[in-house]
Amino acid sequence: PLPQLKEFRQSVIARSEKKYLTDLMEQTAWDIEQACDVSGLKRARLYQLLKTYGISK
Repeated sequence: PLPQLKEFRQSVIARSEKKYLTDLMEQTAWDIEQACDVSGLKRARLYQLLKTYGISK
C-alpha cells in the first residue's frame, strides 16, 4: 500500500538531503567552511543535519 502523502514527502526529502550532504562533504573534502559557502547553510545547521543523518568521515 502507498504511504500517506505527508509520509512520502518526508521520506523523499530525507533521502535527498542525506544524498546532498554526503556529496557536499565529499566534494569539499570535509572542509566545513567551504561546505557552508557552497550550501548556504550556517555552520550550526550543517552540523545539525550531519548529525541527524548520521553522516561522518
